[in-house]
Amino acid sequence: MTIDSDKGGSKEVSVEKERVHSKKTDKRSGRAGKKAEDRSSNKEEGLSSSEGSPNNSTINSLSNYISGIFTNVDNATSANSNNKIENVASDTSIKTTSTISSTNSTTTDLSSIDKKVSLISTLEFDTLFREYVYCGKSSEVILAITEDNKLMRTEDKGLNWTLVELPEDPNHRKSADNFMVFKIKVSPSEPDTVVVLGYKGFSWISNNRGEKFATFLFPILDYIFHPYEKDWGLGLTNGENRNQNLLLTQDKGATWKLIAQNIVQVGWGCLKQEEDSKVPKQRILMTFYPRSSLSKYSTANWFLGWTYKVDFVYSDDFFESTIVAVQKGNKFVLTPKYLFVAILIDEETQEIGLVVSSSKEQRYLFNEIMINIKTLSSRSYIFLDTAENSVFVHFNQFGTYSTFGNIYNSGGFGERFGLSLEYNVRNKENQCDFETIQGLEGIYIANVIDKQYLESNFGDIRNEMISMQDNVSQEDYKQGNYYSSQGWILKSLDKKIQTKITFNKGGSWHRLIPPTKGVNDRTIDCFKHTGKSNTNSNNPIENNENILNNEEAQQNDCFLNLHGVSSSFPLVYSVKSAVGLIIANGNIGRYLTNEKEHVNTYISRDGGFNWKEILQGPHIYEIGNRGAAIIFCEYNKYVDYFLYTLDEGNTFEKVFFDNNMEIKVINIITSNDNKSQQFLIFGKTRTGGTTVHIDIGKLNLPACKESSTLFSNNIDFEKWVPSGAFNLFNPCLMGTKTEYYRKKQTSQCSVSLTFESKVDSHVCTCKAEDYECDIGYIRKGINCVKESMDYNLERDLFSPPLECKDTYRVTKGYRKVPGNQCKGEEVSEFEPIIMYCPNNIFSASGQVLLGVGIIGFTLLFVLAFSKSALSCFKRSCYGMRNALFGAPLSCSKKYDDCDRTTEGASLEQSYCESDNKNNTNIHNRVILG
Repeated sequence: MTIDSDKGGSKEVSVEKERVHSKKTDKRSGRAGKKAEDRSSNKEEGLSSSEGSPNNSTINSLSNYISGIFTNVDNATSANSNNKIENVASDTSIKTTSTISSTNSTTTDLSSIDKKVSLISTLEFDTLFREYVYCGKSSEVILAITEDNKLMRTEDKGLNWTLVELPEDPNHRKSADNFMVFKIKVSPSEPDTVVVLGYKGFSWISNNRGEKFATFLFPILDYIFHPYEKDWGLGLTNGENRNQNLLLTQDKGATWKLIAQNIVQVGWGCLKQEEDSKVPKQRILMTFYPRSSLSKYSTANWFLGWTYKVDFVYSDDFFESTIVAVQKGNKFVLTPKYLFVAILIDEETQEIGLVVSSSKEQRYLFNEIMINIKTLSSRSYIFLDTAENSVFVHFNQFGTYSTFGNIYNSGGFGERFGLSLEYNVRNKENQCDFETIQGLEGIYIANVIDKQYLESNFGDIRNEMISMQDNVSQEDYKQGNYYSSQGWILKSLDKKIQTKITFNKGGSWHRLIPPTKGVNDRTIDCFKHTGKSNTNSNNPIENNENILNNEEAQQNDCFLNLHGVSSSFPLVYSVKSAVGLIIANGNIGRYLTNEKEHVNTYISRDGGFNWKEILQGPHIYEIGNRGAAIIFCEYNKYVDYFLYTLDEGNTFEKVFFDNNMEIKVINIITSNDNKSQQFLIFGKTRTGGTTVHIDIGKLNLPACKESSTLFSNNIDFEKWVPSGAFNLFNPCLMGTKTEYYRKKQTSQCSVSLTFESKVDSHVCTCKAEDYECDIGYIRKGINCVKESMDYNLERDLFSPPLECKDTYRVTKGYRKVPGNQCKGEEVSEFEPIIMYCPNNIFSASGQVLLGVGIIGFTLLFVLAFSKSALSCFKRSCYGMRNALFGAPLSCSKKYDDCDRTTEGASLEQSYCESDNKNNTNIHNRVILG
């Protein structure tokens, strides 16, 4: 999610272009069904929605994909679309076809085979589907919004659809937009409960997955479900002077109470119910204008940007009382472990800072983040991933119109942001090419500008950005009129994009190893024009490892580059239930290309280490049945067929649509958990819209066989252990060796819905790859090198803390990767230096103080027996010398008889002679007296 100053009010900063992920994975749409949901959850929580309020609910972002990708599709809504949809509701005149489709088995040319199977059922509409969500715990019911803003519903995964007739407003409010809807929200704690938001404040709620709806009595612009109190919700509505007011319901909208006014952003204070959290369930977080009459700074006019007039506050009693936590705090982001607030530093320059606190404390204690950036301006923060203990944030350090920024990782405490990846690509909607690989902790794929090219030509690039700022209006900028022909990046950089992968949560990044064989078994040799060989070892795994870990080798021209959200092609896709499986569109070469004839489809079975080219041309895709069934369609092209594979791309079956109907496929979806064998295609025909229901279960595949022993030859599963880039022969990932069972690629069978893939996990001994660069250091090859840094930051890094107890740590430039579980002997050259606090007796300053103390103690000790010392001084030849250097306190010599002529005698000779008989008594007398 981005923290953006463009608009005010409760603005949900864009959650990365609706691509194709799921809310549990990444956050886009464009290739397969649902990838948008995971990433979107990370980006949306704690921010308000673009319609005017925060979105803390768990909306399936499959819907998001359609709304995003439809910008590339002509408006196909016909004049009589309303009539046709109404006919759907009355079960009339919608074309339904159950197709007997011929299928072709192929690995290359899709040649025909004799097998025929009934797999698909097709529906045609006069409009397109724009957004959709699953309702309920199963994946049977889907609610969808059409392009003409009508609500549709299916109870059988898309086989049949009906128009939802929303009830009229009981207050008899009249508007031409009465039944025009724009957003569907599903309760995170009770998935049968759905809220549908309509235009002009008309909104509805259903407790039975959309079967029946009731109308909210107040005009609600946005609704925020409580994370676990199923009846609680927050509603945003327009107040006086067009400011937003906050309403509370504790009975699902039957009654409402006004609790706050002049809202900028609002959200609940928790993301889920947790035993270790001290946050009460009533807590609400909010940024708002403290003064009531601020029409000049209202939501509608918040183009003024960041302002001193907004504060961050929270309340535990529904704003009967209010705690001001951060003055001038304009926006906030709530993550599972941290709460970040953007605070305005300078209104004129729009410079802002970030403060952070633990999100689970009863009372927040905010500290300024530590980062080696001198000045942060508005539009600077994009939160990319907030999983586990650390946070990835994209910082725009290069100006408003730059199309790249640097990614920093917060470390395990949320405060010390170290540089992870330079020049990460970002598009004009502030969406970044940064993909989380689902099911495997610590693996990410990102696109960057070629560092060598950018730094060599930075002057020209900066001039281009300055020229854009001076000559391009905000409207032209948003329209992309100054961008390249692809419409997503500066013209000078549109052919300088490279793809990188990390296996240790950003600790180190590497180029992707390309396959050596392509479709039709053709040899891929992109080294031939450089005179280099694409192999330097007879062992392909060893060769790939050498390339990944060789900085010089990574400068050549032979790498795989994959499309991200900033591209016009479907992007990197993975799901949790198919561990290790990744599908993407891209090309082989030095840089990423947008030329369609050079873009192909690739798959990885081992978390991104090795890749295989499986189809020529770009495709859109969806993974089902834990990876045992995958659907492919050619992207952005009218076609009369789709492909499916049961062996992860080794072979394909070709299925034709009914009557050779040509469809431009917009998206493909399956169940939320990607375990189903049923899929649903949303597409565009020459005359309107269509859905195609696909049921791979009709193939009657045998159930995959499991066995209690790995040594059985008839089982359909294999053991797989994921690994990073450095330890292929002693596989560990993020400090653990985890064993998974997964379907063998050669087994064509159906995986049970109850199958569990994870087998066992063991902690690994710490190694170099378990460490990343600390704050103020940057990766140079395999080493972390100190950057030039601000004096204050350097002082904070290398000086003892203000409240220092016993010892403190001084970095060597490394720190253990957050979330890494390795144990055993630490790698000593990476571990910080342990220093004693200044007040510790073992520190340098402490030893000085100790020396002074010893001298003082000695003087006090001398004074303690001064009487006896003075007596010896008076009566002996070497009285003072004896007193200071150890004359026996038990001296029994008659002092008056001391021979004064022994002035030059030795020290021993000057000692008084002891009288053994009187030794003890005299000794006691001297000590006491």
